[in-house]
Amino acid sequence: RFGHQVCGIVSTGISAVEKADELRPDLILMDIQLDSDMTGIEAAEQIKNILNIPLIYITAYADDLTLKKAKITEPFAYLLKPFEEKELKAAVEMAIYKSEMEKEKQKTRNMFRMLVETMNDGLIIQNTKGFITYANYRFCRMMGFSQHDIIGEYYTKFLEKSFQQQYPERIEKWKKGYQDNYEQTFLRKDKKKIYTIVSPKPTFDDDGEYTGAFEVITDITEIKNAEEQ
Repeated sequence: RFGHQVCGIVSTGISAVEKADELRPDLILMDIQLDSDMTGIEAAEQIKNILNIPLIYITAYADDLTLKKAKITEPFAYLLKPFEEKELKAAVEMAIYKSEMEKEKQKTRNMFRMLVETMNDGLIIQNTKGFITYANYRFCRMMGFSQHDIIGEYYTKFLEKSFQQQYPERIEKWKKGYQDNYEQTFLRKDKKKIYTIVSPKPTFDDDGEYTGAFEVITDITEIKNAEEQ
């Protein structure tokens, strides 16, 4: 009556996992007590490991232990029997809506990831304490390090010594919202100098507290070397 098609009904946990994998539905309504050794929570956990399908529990069980186990599977709703039809309808519509929104967000995240990994400039993200939390492919290639070598390290580790001393002052400026571009020299893994222009973008939370910074890093080494020659 809600305008949706019920594509399958099963009574055991194993059947639920198999049917979900076969039909790939938009939503699963799951009872916790099933006609098998596998509970609905266990079936939901297996389904979650192989598929990204929103799930609503419809059950008579509301004790703390059951709720704690159910939370692990991240259900979109938890309806207790007996319930009214309007409650189920609201839960179904909201679960499908949230699922669609999450898919759109994931598309956006994938597009952002593709953008930053294919851009010609380096990009790094650092936290409030100056540790690098992200480095794109271009920056890693520029420096001769892998992402594993860079992420988690303190920012100044990759700077020429004279620029290390300027770093605390730059953070204080970022905390005040300043984001002027500047030249900075990095040291590659092989100790060769990389001359760059850094374009920073400090970030803040909803309360205006400094949360770190993005940095777009443009390699101008060839230009600098040509000027010297």
